[in-house]
Amino acid sequence: MPRVSRPLGLALVSAAAAGIVFACAETKPQELTSAPPDPSPAPATPDAGPLETPFTPDDDASIDAGARVVDFEPVSTGPLTRPIEIAARAGRIYVAEQPGRLRILGADGSTDALALDITSRVTQGYDQGLLGFTFHPGFPATPYLYVAYTASHPDDPPPADVVMQSVVARYESLDGGLTFAADTEKRLLVWDQPGVNHNNNSLVFGPDGYLYIASGEGGSQTDFTYGNAQNNDNLLGTILRIDVDDGDPYAIPASNPFVDGGGLPEIYAYGLRNVWRFDFDVPTGRLFAGDVGQLSWEEINEIFPGGNYGWAAREGRECFDGGPGCDGSFIDPLIVHDHTEANAIVGGVVYHGTKIPSLTGKYVYCDAGSGYFWAATMDSLTPTPIRIHSEPRMRAVSIRLDEDGEILVAQHAAGRVLRMVPASAP
Repeated sequence: MPRVSRPLGLALVSAAAAGIVFACAETKPQELTSAPPDPSPAPATPDAGPLETPFTPDDDASIDAGARVVDFEPVSTGPLTRPIEIAARAGRIYVAEQPGRLRILGADGSTDALALDITSRVTQGYDQGLLGFTFHPGFPATPYLYVAYTASHPDDPPPADVVMQSVVARYESLDGGLTFAADTEKRLLVWDQPGVNHNNNSLVFGPDGYLYIASGEGGSQTDFTYGNAQNNDNLLGTILRIDVDDGDPYAIPASNPFVDGGGLPEIYAYGLRNVWRFDFDVPTGRLFAGDVGQLSWEEINEIFPGGNYGWAAREGRECFDGGPGCDGSFIDPLIVHDHTEANAIVGGVVYHGTKIPSLTGKYVYCDAGSGYFWAATMDSLTPTPIRIHSEPRMRAVSIRLDEDGEILVAQHAAGRVLRMVPASAP
């Protein structure tokens, strides 16, 4: 994932030009009501990615550098082509391949079962392709799959400063989730992309029943001067929230922070560079996200409604050198890693399984560049991460919970799905 963004002087993508689909606002029960802590005063300064980032670590760069709390055991046994996301639902493990296929792992780890193939619809390269998926909370009784992918622009050539589009689409299963017909596609959101990286990534449903969507800031040349993530008239550099159970194709939750103006109503949080993976801790309702850095810092953030996370004014907790200045009210990351120990932060999950008691209740996350895994108790504004695995380098691009609360990881280049287990005794 190249560390590039978008140049100064290009026209901002308006809501209409971005091809955004809007829907009427509706109400829904069980709203998330958590509020961010008061942003700390801006420090003297504000801070690529999981798929294509070489890394040379500093041997002394991490807390507990020699610790090895966990190991990994194989789950998949058959071949996978660039697996990029995983989910465990209805007694099955689903794996998305970046070229545009969704597979179901057999009980023996085989990978022959093909649930969806949209390879003819997706663009390829860098952060393009099938990038994320999730299931309706009522699945399989409500037989819907939601997918994030990149597609060619319908205009050839596309408009100026646009290279392709991001798509969030729904597919339906007629056989209990064994397959999803490509011809059942219903596009919910479509927006223009100015570059070939930092596109639409993770999808998750929250405890409130709404669909949350990560949108990168658009990549291209130098977004830190262009400012997509600080411009709420486009969907770039944000986390979005929509109601897929009301409206057509969706409704805007009544409590979305910009429902009454000041930004596009889909936007839930902004000022983010490239949130690759994020997830809720279901028991607490807290939402944690990994945000990939540019020059110096990788971030783990807690996401709050209406929160501004600083990009491109800040990177990590510092002003970003070359950005537009760091005046403003920004929410600091909970955890930062400098580029001696991480350079393609993935994010992670709060562990609630039984196999690794020392990790219970801790946020477990990884970096695809270094291949390291950490765990942290997220009970302060500056949690202390402990490295729990260093060698062999895992370089996972997704970390999710299975239906027993155990941790699954997907290795992109190696083409494997593994499960985290306690480390063997030396």
